[in-house]
Amino acid sequence: MAQAALALLGVTSVAFLLVSLSGDPAFILLTPEAGEAQRAAFREMYGLDQPLAVQYARYVAHVARGDFGRSFAFERPALTVVLERVPATLELAGAAVALGIVFGVPAGMMAARLEGMWLDRAVMAVVLVGQSVPTFWLGLLMIRVFAVDLHWLPVSGRGSWGQLVMPAVALALWLAALLARITRS
Repeated sequence: MAQAALALLGVTSVAFLLVSLSGDPAFILLTPEAGEAQRAAFREMYGLDQPLAVQYARYVAHVARGDFGRSFAFERPALTVVLERVPATLELAGAAVALGIVFGVPAGMMAARLEGMWLDRAVMAVVLVGQSVPTFWLGLLMIRVFAVDLHWLPVSGRGSWGQLVMPAVALALWLAALLARITRS
């Protein structure tokens, strides 16, 4: 329990520090036309005018009560904003896992069956690339090619299968490569 509490304190400290280092929310969220008086009022309303130690103590006390604060951007409780997006996250994760299994396991079985042959080496080369390419870079590349250049798929959104294809494939490639390696072994 002590280790879990220490880990939780470490995670909250890192999260708080990263958010603090990202910049002044008054400059990020308010329009460029906002005056210094509006920025000062914004900082005061959210307690951002307090010293960092006071902000951190308040943050830890609120998180301990299960209060994750209000979203600056949406003006609603932050936990509500996160929970609204859980179904989309589960849908994307499910599609990525399904694609990873559907393509990774058969590729690994084929490579194992044809061990030492050219097809085995080709599958393992694709697997190497699949595990080496960063997912975010693959996603950006897919947006550029399939959405911007070819106009085959939408750039973003949720609701249709076309909007799920690129993010699911980008996430599934790494898993498929891992499963192919494990299955082949």
